[in-house]
Amino acid sequence: MKLIRKFFLIILLLSFSVSILAQKQDIYIAILDSPLDYSHPDLQAAIDENLLKTSNIYDQNRVEKSWYQLNQEAKKEFEKRMGEKLYEEQVNFFAASRKNLTEVPYGQKADFIYTLIKGNLKYIYSKKFRSGLQVVAGYLHGTHVAGIAIKSLTDVKLINFPILTVQPSSKLKISDILKYDSGKYGSSLRNYYAQITEVLKKNNIQVVNMSYSASEKILLSNLMNKSTLLQRVFYKQELQKMAKVHADVFTAELKLFIESNPQSVFVTSAGNEGENVSSEIPHKINITAENLIKVAAVDDKGKIAVFSNTSPSNVDIAALGVNVTGALVGGGDLSLSGTSQAAPMVTNALAIILNLYPNLKPAEAINKLYELADTDTELQTQVKNGRRLGPLSTHNLRSPGPQVSCKSLFTGF
Repeated sequence: MKLIRKFFLIILLLSFSVSILAQKQDIYIAILDSPLDYSHPDLQAAIDENLLKTSNIYDQNRVEKSWYQLNQEAKKEFEKRMGEKLYEEQVNFFAASRKNLTEVPYGQKADFIYTLIKGNLKYIYSKKFRSGLQVVAGYLHGTHVAGIAIKSLTDVKLINFPILTVQPSSKLKISDILKYDSGKYGSSLRNYYAQITEVLKKNNIQVVNMSYSASEKILLSNLMNKSTLLQRVFYKQELQKMAKVHADVFTAELKLFIESNPQSVFVTSAGNEGENVSSEIPHKINITAENLIKVAAVDDKGKIAVFSNTSPSNVDIAALGVNVTGALVGGGDLSLSGTSQAAPMVTNALAIILNLYPNLKPAEAINKLYELADTDTELQTQVKNGRRLGPLSTHNLRSPGPQVSCKSLFTGF
């Protein structure tokens, strides 16, 4: 009789376990960034192509298409802007920048040194090379970030919302300055975010990674680069005003977007201006929402990276953002640095937490992350409560790589 009872108890426990496993679902991560390389081996299995192909968006020309199609078109636009030679040259420079001479095989040292010297000289003396570097950085950015976000995860699905356009390289016209309309930019952003919101809510997307920025400083830099010398002399105040208004609009619309999606945790990078950001300026660091995490970058010794923005009141946590390995467009991987790389480290950790505790609400998942984080007293003047992401995720580090940011994707300039 006892054996029969034990047998039925085991059957009951097995049934309960199967029921629990059956209820367990993949964690969905959304990437708002430059287009992804869907065919990359690190991303391919995780990409939910069906969702992306059956969810539609109206682009800036009011043409309806799927998010999948939009991604492929945006990727082609980047490739058109770059050209094959430019891309190859830039990636070779990135690859050389991440290595130490001692790591390079003896027979390849001469080529390595040549590539590094040539790249650095071009960066100093060639404006075309520098501007091309930003185009290539944008092209690599989304795929690299996505690779970090899902690394070593199995129960995860990935979708993305590509930036609508690649920023044009044309110069500003006087009419662009004198007839600047911030309302048009705000309306465009609002429409874009509304269409993303529809997908997030319909599919209960748990984590959204946003490694992009449009601060006043970045916007002004972009305007200055696109303006002529005479425009910079005679319309300096107008350009400064444009940058500030644009940053105000971006920050306001982003805050509204995050608050409109309480079902999702949003993770955003703190930015790469290397500043302790004042709470008085329009900046995404200063957005407050219970479902938002703002991430600074630290090196492998736990020190704040020289490029990382900080704020002891508004940056929520620091994570590794120096020499982080992520997926490279076309296959393989690449080590890059930036708060853009730190943010998906936190996204990865949140996916692990939500996999273990699937019933947590966004605010609860964030609090669980903070409970598991390390506390470093040396970071308390730079990050709220000195929080630093510990070894919750299993990212491999490579040798040093250049800092890359997706800073101009949402500027509208």
